[in-house]
Amino acid sequence: MRNEKGQFIKGHNTPHSQKTKDKIAETCRKKGIGKWMQGRKLSEKTKERIKKNNSHYWLGKERLDISKGDNAKERAIHAWVAKHKGKATEYKCEYCSKQAHDWANIKSHIYKKNLDDYIPLCRSCHKKWDLSKKIK
Repeated sequence: MRNEKGQFIKGHNTPHSQKTKDKIAETCRKKGIGKWMQGRKLSEKTKERIKKNNSHYWLGKERLDISKGDNAKERAIHAWVAKHKGKATEYKCEYCSKQAHDWANIKSHIYKKNLDDYIPLCRSCHKKWDLSKKIK
């Protein structure tokens, strides 16, 4: 409750009960909104700007998964390889037996979700490999 100057009056409860606060917090967690945004209203202009900026992630009400299928990006495929094979740092380099740092696409040079195309290499061997094949 506020006085005529708009200041909070000491001893009065906030307008939201604990149950309402918990419901707002749960909704924010589901939507991925930070605590700083809880309970705030967005203008229609702001909502439209957010929709426009995030339109490449959404199609209607379904989220587009940009990390699946043949259209997956290089970074997403490397993450997929690490998920299935583990981190490259857990392995030794295939060529020099140092600690590996990267998953290298060796066989096809086309980024596909094929675990047989990837081997662990240290940075220096990976660079040498890419230079010898004129990749990047």
